[in-house]
Amino acid sequence: MQKIHRSAKVGKKFAKIQEPENLLSDARKLIQDGAFDELTSLLKIKLCINPFDKQSLLASALMYKALGAVEQAINVIKTSEYYKICPGLYWNELGECYALLHQEQEAIYCFTEGLKAHPEYLILSINLAFSYIRQENFTAAIPVLENALAIAPTDPEVNLALTLAIYAQTEDVSKIGTYLPYALKAKNHKRHTILQIAIIKARKDQDFQLTKKYTDEMMHTYPNLDLTWFYASDTSIQEGEPDQAISHSKKAIQLNPSNNLAHNNLIMYSQYTENISDQEILDNVHYYYESCTKPFLESYAQSFNFSHLFKEESPKLRVGFVSGDIKLHPVFFWISSLFKYAPKESFEIYCYVNNQENNCSESLKSNVSKIIYVKAHSDLELAKIIYQDHINILVDLSGHTAYNRLGVFALKPAPLQVTWLGQSGPMGLPQIDYGITDRFLIKDGEDESYTEKPYRLPHSFAPYPAADYENLTINRELIYNDGSIVLGSLNNSIKINKEVIRVWSLILSKTPQSKLLFKNINVQDLHYQAKILQMFVDTGIEPSRITFELPSPKSEYLKTFNRIDIALDPFPLTGGTTTHETLMMSVPLITLAGKRAPHRVGESILSNANLPELIAYSRDDYINKIIELINDPVRIINYKQTIREIYLNSPAADMKGFAQDFFYGLKDLWTKTKENNDQANK
Repeated sequence: MQKIHRSAKVGKKFAKIQEPENLLSDARKLIQDGAFDELTSLLKIKLCINPFDKQSLLASALMYKALGAVEQAINVIKTSEYYKICPGLYWNELGECYALLHQEQEAIYCFTEGLKAHPEYLILSINLAFSYIRQENFTAAIPVLENALAIAPTDPEVNLALTLAIYAQTEDVSKIGTYLPYALKAKNHKRHTILQIAIIKARKDQDFQLTKKYTDEMMHTYPNLDLTWFYASDTSIQEGEPDQAISHSKKAIQLNPSNNLAHNNLIMYSQYTENISDQEILDNVHYYYESCTKPFLESYAQSFNFSHLFKEESPKLRVGFVSGDIKLHPVFFWISSLFKYAPKESFEIYCYVNNQENNCSESLKSNVSKIIYVKAHSDLELAKIIYQDHINILVDLSGHTAYNRLGVFALKPAPLQVTWLGQSGPMGLPQIDYGITDRFLIKDGEDESYTEKPYRLPHSFAPYPAADYENLTINRELIYNDGSIVLGSLNNSIKINKEVIRVWSLILSKTPQSKLLFKNINVQDLHYQAKILQMFVDTGIEPSRITFELPSPKSEYLKTFNRIDIALDPFPLTGGTTTHETLMMSVPLITLAGKRAPHRVGESILSNANLPELIAYSRDDYINKIIELINDPVRIINYKQTIREIYLNSPAADMKGFAQDFFYGLKDLWTKTKENNDQANK
């Protein structure tokens, strides 16, 4: 969310103090109506009668302020000596003028003086808090607003300011639930900001209806605001509408080409559809570089010298990992196992954590040389820290996902930079040298579709740490003995689009003995359930064949696989973590291999798991393979009794072997980088 912007207030709400029902109130109404000529004539008459009339002078100052002559307004306010009549009003108007001139310390002094005289004058508290907020001094702003809230607990303006301050300080929507309903009643220039926070909270609460409601209001009320379409793109992808999400992202970029978040969305959401070409994706990442990265680099003009690293004869290479997902997130489970098996006799691991400290991140300390929390550091500050740590190889774990630090990689603080795990490229940054992949994700001859050079590991690009899971209860039999077969979808809801539902409906229609269990984080929203169910009903599927199961903690979630006979893999963006867990829990699934890397993750997993017969290479092949499996219960039982062991004894689950492949692959890339540097300096 963008920082809170300054905007002049017109026609404020006052509490506990009444402005005189006379010239000042008339002046405010004329200013609001834009009747400046009428107000000028009125003030001339008043000041001719008495040039020192305090109300006339203050009314003149209000007019100057409204017309943008702020310094003149300040002089007239001071001349008016209106503090002798109403100090709260005097100090508030003076403070607002200083705030308009970006002189926050002077504004803070004025608002503070006003509160000494009139502590129950709410607008002073609100304005003082916003001055602190603009200075990002949330620690000072929040107590001011809490005092105001004690006076007026339901006041929309106070609740709005408190919501903004708390969210800006913590980025935790769970802390604003008490204030947000009242804040949403405020009708002022901050409305679009509070709507953004409301969307974020509704999404976190998995309230599908509220998310759509607030998004629709932004689209209707603020169609020329780039952030409107950024949030609309997020809402569309949650609804399983990737093409619409892409269209909204493009509109946000059209309104503001430097909106880095909208570029990230466009690049990420392009993975969720087949209706975009490789060239379009390349064009998008190049435009991102020109619109966001280049101006950023021109602002800093920072360069780092690596001659000392190339000359160094250290027995260990220093590898740095950067991620905002070192928490209860799939990325953590991958890297924690990777670090555990890393050949530490040859490598030092540095972990730059772009999220709050937590139990997951702290647990890495035993397997890394250094862990540093970097969320508070700017990209330039972090780049300097990485450079000072003498990192040989810097690994991006985020791609264009949330909390990425691609600005750091653009500054190139390490001589060799690679991307892995967060997103299957292209990244759009020439400063990222390689993307870690395998031969199944990026086929031979496809290198030109990437801005980073693909480096293919000998086996899987990312096996799963299945061996880390102990004491699992595995169901090796069919769920029912009555001939019915339970299909299951446990993937992220954003991968479930209309075409996926259409194909699954076709499978259900041709296998009357089958039923489908849905489980994802969105099903706790009844409106989401109703939408999915209606899509099945529209294709003739009886509602009784569809079951929704609420999300649950990891241990309970894994037990869900014991209630499934065959897992359904979505497309074009296939399962990743879910596919690994499906095989780990001894449940078969069919994947549809796609036309680019993000659409081939399932193909990579099943190929490395030595289960190529479960890979379909066309829509019809996908449908037929699933139907054939549904109609062959003996084969399903055979898979349920053997597939876990096949998987666990394959490269798809060999984290120990992968750690050797990964780190010595990085060493190979370092050797090539060093040789290229030596050649360039001859």
